Parts: sequence; structure tokens; C-alpha cells
Amino acid sequence: MINFKKPTVFIVEDDPAFSKLMEKTLRESGYTNVKIYLSGDKCIDDIQNTKPDIVLQDFAMPGLNGLEIMKKIKNMYPDTEFLFLSGQSNIKIAVETLKQGAFDYIVKDEVAQKNVIQKIGKILYIHKLQHEKKMSAYGKWLFLIILIASWAIFALLWYLGLLKEVIM
Repeated sequence: MINFKKPTVFIVEDDPAFSKLMEKTLRESGYTNVKIYLSGDKCIDDIQNTKPDIVLQDFAMPGLNGLEIMKKIKNMYPDTEFLFLSGQSNIKIAVETLKQGAFDYIVKDEVAQKNVIQKIGKILYIHKLQHEKKMSAYGKWLFLIILIASWAIFALLWYLGLLKEVIM
């Protein structure tokens, strides 16, 4: 489950300058649990120590490409969300990342930082709604269980004759 209040965000990007820029943008927007990985291999090695809630993933990486990294991480943490970042505005690549389970595909341009912050907000909002829906369903089941248990106790007390004394 995603931590709504303090999500852990991984930046997996082979461009150190862009990575630092994204980290600065995230921190200025209140996201303080940010880790940068300049290679997919380093990210995969560290994944045992820290679970990412959201991964900002460059598509074209040396070694493992973005899709391979996403598959490995999602095998371990299926609820981790991926935002792909790429200098390529290639529709085929964008569609493929979405088919494979990415939340969105963002082209690295002058509004990429703003788009990333908006998409992270959307991810957190959607996951919060899903969590609340699940909790609401649990609440309904709990209410039903309590209601049934109350009726069972009432029937038992009535059967034993203990309730008649209290009522009269």
C-alpha cells in the first residue's frame, strides 16, 4: 500500500543533472523521501532495503531498460506506481509502457516537472480513494458481524431466561 502522507519516490534516470532537477522539484513540493539511481541495476540492488511507492523511470537506460526495471520492481511490489520519463515523444513506446502497467508517460520538456508533480498528486489521490473504499467495505462487514453477534447474544439470553428478568 502506498504511503499517502510521505511516499517514497525513486528517480531512476541516467542523466545526473535531470535527476537532481527532479529531486529538487519533488523536495520543494513536499516529497522528502526521494532516492536517485543513475542505473537500473543499482535501483534493483537497493530495492531489498527500501520499497518505492512511486518510481520516476527513464525509458532509455544503459543496461536494463525502463520496462525491464518496472517488471522486476512490480514483481516484488505490485502496488508501486511508475511514471515514465523520456526525451522521446514516441507514441508506440508510450502505449507499450502503459500496457505493461505504467501509470503514465511524460515527455521531458519544459513542463515535465509540473506534469510529474500533478501525476504524483493524482496517484496519491487515487490510492487514497481506493484505500477509503476498502476501509468502507470492511466497516460494512464489521457492522454486519456485530449486528449478527448482538442478535445471537440476545437470543441466547432470551433462551436462558436471563433476558426476561431484565425486561420485567
